[in-house]
Amino acid sequence: MRGFLRITKLLLGMTFRKNLPGKRGGKMTLTGCVIAAAIISAFIAVALGLLGYFTRGLGFETAMTGMLLAVDFLLTLVFGTVAVMSQMYFSRDGEFFISLPVSSNTVLFAKLFVVYVEEAIVSAVLMLPGAIVFGIVAAQSAAYYVMAIVAVAFVPLAAVLLAAIISVPLTFVAGFFRNRGAVAGVLMLVLFAAVMTLYMVFANVFAPSVAGDAVTDPEQALAAVRQTLEHTLYVFYPLLALARFGTLSGGLIADNVAASAAVDLAIFFGSVVLLAAVLLPISALMYGRAMLRQSEHGGGAVKKGEYVSSGLLGSLVKKEFRMLLRNASFSFQCLAGCVLAPLMSIFMIVMGGIESAEVNVAGQTIETDLTMIFAIMWPCAVFMVLLMTAGMNISALTAITREGKTFVYSKLIPVPYRTQLMAKRISAIVPASISALVSLVGISVTGGFVLGVVDPLAIISALLLFAAAILCSTEFYLYRDLKKPRLDWNTPRDAVKNNPATILPMLAGMGVSMLCGVALVLSGILLYMAGWEMNGISLVSVLLAAALVGLFFVANTRMSLNCEKHYDSLYI
Repeated sequence: MRGFLRITKLLLGMTFRKNLPGKRGGKMTLTGCVIAAAIISAFIAVALGLLGYFTRGLGFETAMTGMLLAVDFLLTLVFGTVAVMSQMYFSRDGEFFISLPVSSNTVLFAKLFVVYVEEAIVSAVLMLPGAIVFGIVAAQSAAYYVMAIVAVAFVPLAAVLLAAIISVPLTFVAGFFRNRGAVAGVLMLVLFAAVMTLYMVFANVFAPSVAGDAVTDPEQALAAVRQTLEHTLYVFYPLLALARFGTLSGGLIADNVAASAAVDLAIFFGSVVLLAAVLLPISALMYGRAMLRQSEHGGGAVKKGEYVSSGLLGSLVKKEFRMLLRNASFSFQCLAGCVLAPLMSIFMIVMGGIESAEVNVAGQTIETDLTMIFAIMWPCAVFMVLLMTAGMNISALTAITREGKTFVYSKLIPVPYRTQLMAKRISAIVPASISALVSLVGISVTGGFVLGVVDPLAIISALLLFAAAILCSTEFYLYRDLKKPRLDWNTPRDAVKNNPATILPMLAGMGVSMLCGVALVLSGILLYMAGWEMNGISLVSVLLAAALVGLFFVANTRMSLNCEKHYDSLYI
């Protein structure tokens, strides 16, 4: 126990250490991150408060609470898997810890605890205020607030435990390849893309439909909608059980509320204990082998091969992609948004298809206007693409930071700084552009099949908006990283996730994406009601694209004027 506490204290000190002496702007950046987190937390709280107000008394409390817990769990799982693999299997401290008089299990659980602390802090900041506001507005009992405290403490724990379990087979398979980092990164991206796809299929195919039912009462229609929402949470049944405990409704024992709540709470805690029991033997064995592998194979043989000469810019672009793909943490955090963008945007259109069902209320069949549904869901899908590809363009935001201590070679090689920046610009634009194109094709085809609506003008305007947003975010993010990179990192997590200088601009970019999304959604509703149909959305998309192009030229001009000065001022 003493060894666990000492190693945990060491790891926490490294994770939350202050800037080195002589570094400027640390307090200002941290203050900006705190303000941004407070704004996001307040925005979530207001949104959940409004949701609780409009659904009060309609019986949606359990479904809404379960969805809040599911979102928290999924976000922690996605980013927790990256953190676990980076801390446990791809860190460079294996030789140090294996030389200490402590077992590998002690080091393993100390690292897992540090990851859990980080994820729990983020979860508490983002979820707890919103959950409390929702409970107050929806007039929930004391059990709801007990549930909120339990969720803040144990939902991230369950997600981190599952992330550690997922990382074991990923690391095992990647161990058969020479470039373990790149293979593990690709496997993570494919795995989460497959999980999202399967969940979308489950939610769409197995969700109860109200189209063919004789729903003759508005309350029955609402019950059908509640059933649909809760059905999509069956994949996260322990979280649904925790939500039922908090709202004291819909338990397994209908005649006894207290007994039903106790059973639901036992289901949730039992799932957490089960995850820990599964993790303990397999992860401890895998981590011990990983530490030995780092010790025995720290220096590998140089791979034989022929070197083919290429152009200067092409060589630098290849170098950027190799640097990005050979590290699992970098590849996942920089490319996860690009992989998820097509899935999330298509999911929006599919949800529009679910909502377009016919409902018979009070003996009268109500047929939904598919064009109106498309006018609402298309901007939502476009917003998701903007958020994932432009707002979360971490490839550009860490273009300089990723080089770390090797950045000194970028200053010594006889290559103009502008050429180096162009290579970094291309390495950020290409994945985002491919993701945006795939997303646009996906939502266009899905809109045609699910809703029977295809609007060429909306497709062209969305393409222009995606191109402008990606160019603008790349230029601003790259210029920001050129001005204030973090080159003294020891692990990839220090460079990306534990770097306030990276998080703050990303939050600002996501905020701009959200403003664009709000403008598109409002135009989709208001201009459609004014008789413009999809033409209003296309017009707003073109106007937003023009504004973003103007911002791109502003950032590009500043980059051209100051790149030499900023490059020369950087040091390790």
